[in-house]
Amino acid sequence: MGERFIAGLRGLTAAAAIVTILAGCRTVSAPGVPIRLSGLDGVPIERVETVIEAIEKDLKTHAIERVEDGARYHLQGHLGISEREDGRRLAFVWDIFDAERTRVRRISAETATASTTVSEASDAEIGTVSTKAMDEVAAFLAEQR
Repeated sequence: MGERFIAGLRGLTAAAAIVTILAGCRTVSAPGVPIRLSGLDGVPIERVETVIEAIEKDLKTHAIERVEDGARYHLQGHLGISEREDGRRLAFVWDIFDAERTRVRRISAETATASTTVSEASDAEIGTVSTKAMDEVAAFLAEQR
């Protein structure tokens, strides 16, 4: 009986671990906080479509409403490569401005890259850094509801 009890506890522990992991993967949604994408700096013309597709996917994932008029917040994006002691990083920065155009938050995310320019960055790298940054934007917007 002791062995079955211990086996049962192991099963419960594994189930609890899975629930904890899944809870940590929950996506933050920010419906009802309309934003406007005011611009993207550092994106070469040949990468604009890839970057916009990544952003649009992330907006949809977080239920963020993109509008042209009546935005509560304006987002100005910056994409670039930086050289660090630990290697190159592809970084995405979002400056978030309120309706009066006062910057209220700066959010940044980065990922390792071997690329020396944004033009050389892979679609996967752009997608990764966009998602990381938009996760933070969504968390900020969710706090503002």
